[in-house]
Formats: sequence, C-alpha cells, structure tokens
Amino acid sequence: MLWELMADNKRIEKGRKEVSFISGDGITEIIKVRVPLRSEEARRLTLSASLDYEGKSVTNEWDFWEFPRQKLPQHPERIWTNIGAIRSVLYGARVEGMIGIEQHSFKAEEDVDLLITDQLSRDVLQNLVDGGSVWLMAQKDRQYDEVLTKYLPIFWNYIWFPQQRGTTMGMLVHEHPVLKNFPNDQYSDWHWFHLVDNTVALGMELLPKVKPIVEVIDNFNRAKHLAYAYEVQVGRGKLFVSTFNLANRETMKRPEANYLFFEILQYIQSKEFSPEVRISVGELLGIFKVRSLIEMNYE
Repeated sequence: MLWELMADNKRIEKGRKEVSFISGDGITEIIKVRVPLRSEEARRLTLSASLDYEGKSVTNEWDFWEFPRQKLPQHPERIWTNIGAIRSVLYGARVEGMIGIEQHSFKAEEDVDLLITDQLSRDVLQNLVDGGSVWLMAQKDRQYDEVLTKYLPIFWNYIWFPQQRGTTMGMLVHEHPVLKNFPNDQYSDWHWFHLVDNTVALGMELLPKVKPIVEVIDNFNRAKHLAYAYEVQVGRGKLFVSTFNLANRETMKRPEANYLFFEILQYIQSKEFSPEVRISVGELLGIFKVRSLIEMNYE
C-alpha cells in the first residue's frame, strides 16, 4: 500500500507498507499515518492511498484542513462587544450591555474602534451612522427575513417536505479580501460544517445591489436570494454582517472557527474594509429587528 500527503500540489510526506492479508470482514486497520504539521498558513491537505493486488488498484483520498493559531489584535481594549462568549477568545475587549449611553442619552465614545454585536440597538446604530465600524453577528429570529439552514442540502423536494430544518442547497463563496487566507474552492466543504450548520441565511431581496460575500443557494422551488455574509455602508459608518456560528463558545474552540473569527476581525480593522454599496438607516431597520435598551412592560 502506498500513501501520500499533499498540500498546494506539493508532497509533504509519503509512505509504503507491504500488506499480505486483508480479511474483508468490516473495517480493517492497515496503517496509522502520523505527520507533524507546522504551517504558518491555513491550508487544505489531501491524504491519498492506493492498494495494488493481483494487477488491480484500489485508491481513495481524504481532505483535511490545517489552521494555525491566531494572535490577539494589538489593542483589544478598543473593541466593544455585548456577546459574552467572545470574552474567552478576545481577551481584553470591553464586554458590556450597551455603549455610549449616559442617562438614556447617547454619548460618543472616542476610545473604541470596533463594535461587535449580536443584534441591532439604538446605541450601536448611532455609533454606526456617526462613522464607526460594526460587526453584526446576526442570530436566529432577530431579522425579518431569514431561512434556517443545515450544512447538508435539502432532502428530496421542498414541496414534498417543506417542514424539514434544512431547505437550502449549499453555498457559493465569492472572491473577497476577508476570505483571502481562509482556504476554500468557492463552494461548501467539510471545514464549513460547524460554521454554518444550524444557522440562518439572511434574505437579500431588499438589498438588490449588495453582493453577498458568502451566498447561500436556495432550493429551486423557492429560489430566494440568501447570504451568510455581506457588507454595506450606513451613514458615515461601515457594517459587516455574518451569521456564522462564531458567537458560540463551544464552536469557537474549533480551529476553523477561531481562525475565521480573527481573519474577519483583522479585515474589519484594516483599510481593505471598504463596502461598495451604501444603504439608508430605513433600509437597515427594514431588515433587522432592534433590541430595546430599556426593559418595559407594554401590557
């Protein structure tokens, strides 16, 4: 049996083992392959194996992904968030319930470069239109047009089984600076599983000029325009929207999620973050529900 580990069309390691007998009864372990990986870049690895017997050859291959550990930004104290789960990966960031509110009035914050939130609120909106940068990690039931998705495609037919949880058919990853270091072949693959499984796709019908960064392919019966990520200008500010499972503490322990989180963070804090399309505050409010900063009983 011959095996080979490749990355970017370059061989990393290879091996050979003589095999005299395979029972054919269930799964049989033939060899354990251990290769130390120390790449400083994220990459896809392909392990291939072939078995030659009596003039016949049986081959198979498997894809893996390697993600190096990311470093904290230089000034995490200049990042504000209301998502408690981020505290464990973004040590030093300001984790608070609201920002720039003093006795129910807005007060501009001078020492914050980025806001990360899981729902739109008036303090975040004010910071955005005044020229701030905001990363909105949109969550289920917090926008008016959304579709719950699973990583695996729809089963059979939407008309026959409309109540199944996943009713989309994969995704299309467009070329964009935010994903330039995240390995992808422009389509869904297994390293996307925990990032998008059981999350929502955002309806894009009200934003016809906005091109998704990660587009979700809907089933052909419904044919909605959907996205997992996009960016826009609002007022003088810039807004990055995503629905990846990056606000989940358990998911963030996974290498691919941790890596993507910091790749997006670095992009938003760079000069490359420059959305082409501008939308109005009214258009934004027609898409996302606004969280109240004051608890009131309206009954």
